[in-house]
Amino acid sequence: MTGSKIVGAHLAPIPDTSSVLNWIFSNEKPAIAPDNDWYAVLQCSDAYVWGIWRSEKWVWASNECAEVREPRKITLQEARIFSPSRELLVWRVGEFYDETFAGRVLTDAVDETSDWKPIERHHEFWSNENGNSSRSIGTFTERRNKGGQVVITPPGKSLLIRQYIEEDDTHASLRIAALRFVSILEES
Repeated sequence: MTGSKIVGAHLAPIPDTSSVLNWIFSNEKPAIAPDNDWYAVLQCSDAYVWGIWRSEKWVWASNECAEVREPRKITLQEARIFSPSRELLVWRVGEFYDETFAGRVLTDAVDETSDWKPIERHHEFWSNENGNSSRSIGTFTERRNKGGQVVITPPGKSLLIRQYIEEDDTHASLRIAALRFVSILEES
């Protein structure tokens, strides 16, 4: 190999981000999302909002918890929509209220030519230890730390994140070049 490549992943631009935005805000699932097991986390300028794709529609944390603001396209900064097979990432590229978005889809790819493999990390949600608490609120879980901070997440123990390595033999270097959210891991 000469040059660099991302090991174990295929990255491609999303040519029509409006199809993903229509999915988020109007439940019109695009062809780029063939799976059925989807989660989303939206970073808006006024809230972080988790969503779960159920029965052909999004169930947002804001539907079940009054403290979570409803996601709005005008405040959307970034959306990660993920399943075990792929992640769609859409982000605002213009000014604060500009309606211009870009996006990419990241899927796993088998790479027999490299000794390196993607790195998996488990990002644990707050547990019920050290004074923290949690309770079910419908589809979601309210997690509260001992300092009183609250976060609303899908039920489960942790978020599985996969990091992909870029191998550059020209400069004899490795770096984490991409990551994606993969799935929510259930309580054990």
